[in-house]
Amino acid sequence: MPKHTVPQGDPKLKVSTPVPDMLYGYNRSAFPKQHVQLIANGVGVVANNQDLIYPFFAIEFKADGPSGGGTMWVATSQCLGGSASCVKIAERLNDQLRRCDNAKSG
Repeated sequence: MPKHTVPQGDPKLKVSTPVPDMLYGYNRSAFPKQHVQLIANGVGVVANNQDLIYPFFAIEFKADGPSGGGTMWVATSQCLGGSASCVKIAERLNDQLRRCDNAKSG
């Protein structure tokens, strides 16, 4: 996923750029009648280099290993980072919708 999708908070706490094992979303060609609007949204809606937009489901495949220590912290952290990036893209769409509503009512 592109770096611009990663939420930025406290500079002391860094969220790495997500690279999910699988990512579900919409293909840009899924909305042929809205092609112009999607172009206007720019790269902010793009989830990866395969024309996936508006991602909604990030999956990480990890194993606990032979020791069975129950430490799945890496997978949990990576999954949370991918999910937060998906939410950030959806929030951008909501912000755009609010601006449109304000422009219509204003």
